[in-house]
Amino acid sequence: MENAAALRPFCAVAIPCRFLPLLAAKSRFRNMAKTLASVGEVTHHPYLLRVTVGEHQLTVFADGRTIVAGTDDVCIARSLVAKRVGS
Repeated sequence: MENAAALRPFCAVAIPCRFLPLLAAKSRFRNMAKTLASVGEVTHHPYLLRVTVGEHQLTVFADGRTIVAGTDDVCIARSLVAKRVGS
């Protein structure tokens, strides 16, 4: 199992690519941006999307990597990714 890593001193956690096949198609990545728009403000670029959920900011890259800013707790970061992006 791949491990997440706290990015100190940045108060962020990096989550490895666990859902790469889900994001393989660009249309799926765009659909994810539309879905996350119901959760918070989304910034979408061809290679990443960023959404603010409460005090946390999720940056999801097209290859599946995710950085969760606003926490250095791996459990909280994994929970946010599972709820908002999928596992």
